Amino acid sequence: MSSADRTLSTQGMSITCPDGWRDASMLILSATAPSPSGITPNLVITREPLPDPETADRVARLQDFVDRQIDQMHTALKDFREVAHRRATAERPGVALTIEWTSNGIPVTQAITYAYADARTVVISTATASQSEFPQAEPQFLALLRSFRMG
Repeated sequence: MSSADRTLSTQGMSITCPDGWRDASMLILSATAPSPSGITPNLVITREPLPDPETADRVARLQDFVDRQIDQMHTALKDFREVAHRRATAERPGVALTIEWTSNGIPVTQAITYAYADARTVVISTATASQSEFPQAEPQFLALLRSFRMG
């Protein structure tokens, strides 16, 4: 182990992250069983490094990142559709996005939020359930997100 190595610990597990590697761990929570649709409601929280800034404006930088993600979703997700999109503003620098698409023949809804963790990192939360069951799962997703803390 070099002096730059660091040990990461969570939920009783640990691993050494060597120099030149980054912690790309995720927080994944899911219902204990699939719903009747076959989709297991779940919440995934990740951290993503932002590319070098093309602009110093934090709001524009975050929105550009999200817009690139949406472009990728259009290409990668079958029947992709944006349902709602609350763009970043100076007063509210986070982004909220709701999308629908089809996964293995099942219509899915995802509520995705993007917020700065620090100047170079975005925290992304993605809540997923089938379209028919999302309204019932959404209050649980919101309660989970209200309890989320970093640090």
